[in-house]
Amino acid sequence: TEARQPELDRIDQAVRQSSGGERIEWPVVNFWGVTGIGKTWLLDHINHRYQAPSKKRTLVLLHKFEEIEEATILKTITRELANKLASQLSSRFKAKEKTQKALQEARDGNHHALIHALIDCVQEKLVPIILFDNTEKLSATTWEIVEKDLMEPLVLNGRILFVIAGRRYIPRWRRFEVRRRVQEPHKTHLTPFNKESVAQLLKDRNYAVDV
Repeated sequence: TEARQPELDRIDQAVRQSSGGERIEWPVVNFWGVTGIGKTWLLDHINHRYQAPSKKRTLVLLHKFEEIEEATILKTITRELANKLASQLSSRFKAKEKTQKALQEARDGNHHALIHALIDCVQEKLVPIILFDNTEKLSATTWEIVEKDLMEPLVLNGRILFVIAGRRYIPRWRRFEVRRRVQEPHKTHLTPFNKESVAQLLKDRNYAVDV
């Protein structure tokens, strides 16, 4: 984790802003770089980090894109995120009639209901973190559907964090309110792990392997 501490600090800052009742300065963080430099590892680490028992105020929803039909993209994402959201909410919160209804509709594929459920979470001072991995799997047309119909309403809320990873920086942010809230590409480009630091980490942990 030491090698990716700057990236983790960036996420920590956004979570602190939201949990403190502030609007997140950059609610869309787009980590990007060539294959094999740790993008998926980073998202998986964030996923586990913010689902730890000590992190009771964060809700982490991870979706890894695969090749998929455009017509079903929103339903596919919505169902997966809704199931993950339901599994993390306390029974007290799920017992609220409005939230329970929204969650059920979201689990049936209604993305509008998912948006309402996530905004309900924010009103309860919870911090939703939505992780999208392998974004290079989507065509420009499909990505625009995701951006327009799912992301923009949540980005406008200002208290929900998106962390997006792919082989390249997403250059096709078309919606103005999303585009202007994406962190600068030069700040989110992931560089390969440094050989010397990896060697030191292995030495510190007594792993008898060559670098």
